[in-house]
Amino acid sequence: KVSLYFCWLGFYTSWLIVPSAVGVLCFLYGIFTYNQNQIADGICNNPKDFLMCPRCDTCHFETLDCQGVRVAHLFDNNFTVAFSVFMSIWARLFLEFWKREQSSKAFEWDT
Repeated sequence: KVSLYFCWLGFYTSWLIVPSAVGVLCFLYGIFTYNQNQIADGICNNPKDFLMCPRCDTCHFETLDCQGVRVAHLFDNNFTVAFSVFMSIWARLFLEFWKREQSSKAFEWDT
């Protein structure tokens, strides 16, 4: 059982290379489109304040921060949707290939 855990750990680590590269591309897309964010431009170029609803019943309204919206674009951009679909497919493929690898190792180790 312990050896199968370490086998899984190595398999998982090797499979994480592709999602990490795609995640870095997603972040780089956010950096390259940092100044082209239409939502942030609409908030930053508007002279009036945008109020956010309070988080609780006793909390006060907060103003929407221009820089906060721009920084949020780094992590939450148009490419993020494609990345989430990719991660869903990746997770399913990982699970199926791990089942195959586990069966192969169990047969090889005669367990």
